[in-house]
Amino acid sequence: MTTKEIYPHQLQDRKVSSKILHPNFIPSLLHHDEALLELEKPFTAAKNVQLACLPPQGMEFTSEHCFATGWGKTSSDADSYHEILKRIPLPMVQRAECQNALRTTTLGNRFRLHESFICAGGKEGIDMYRGDGGSPLVCPVEGVPNKYYQAGIVAWGINFGQTDIPGVYVRTSSYSHWINNELSKINYGPIDKRIDIWYWTK
Repeated sequence: MTTKEIYPHQLQDRKVSSKILHPNFIPSLLHHDEALLELEKPFTAAKNVQLACLPPQGMEFTSEHCFATGWGKTSSDADSYHEILKRIPLPMVQRAECQNALRTTTLGNRFRLHESFICAGGKEGIDMYRGDGGSPLVCPVEGVPNKYYQAGIVAWGINFGQTDIPGVYVRTSSYSHWINNELSKINYGPIDKRIDIWYWTK
C-alpha cells in the first residue's frame, strides 16, 4: 500500500523454512486452527517488533483490556486493506455468554462453540475483519508492565462489529503443551521461565 514507512520492513522480512500443522486441524470447521512456522533466522527486537508470551496450558482470560492487531479491513464496505497496523481494544467474553450470543445469529440455537475457541469483542463497529485472520489477540500479564500473553488468534466471526456478537479466536492456551512438545522435537528449549513466560531460542 505504501513505501513510506517509519521502520523499513525489509530489515524484518523472514523466510519460513518449515511448518508444523496441528494434527487435529479440520479446515471445514476451523477446529484446532493452529500451526507453527520455523523461520530461517530470528526476528530482531525493535520498537515495532516485540514478543508476545505463550500462556500456561489451560489459562483462562477475563480481562477487559485485551487487544488485537492486524492489517485487515475495518468495515464491510472498505475498498482496501490497511497500510498502517491497526490496534483494536477487545474485552474477553466468557464461553457460555459467547455461545448464547452466537446462537442468535444465522448459526441457530443448536450451535455449539468448539472447545478450541474463545471469544472477544461484541462492540458496535469495533472488530477484526477480512484480512485479519491469523492475527494475535493479546492480554496483559497481571503485575508485569508492558508484557502480554497471546490469548488467541483471529479465526472467524459473524458479519462485522455487531453489538453483543463477539468475534471468535483460537484458544492459544489449549495448545501450550503441544507447542512446547513440538519445539523440543526440533531442538528448541526454554531460556526463561519467569512467571510462566516462555521465550524460545535455537
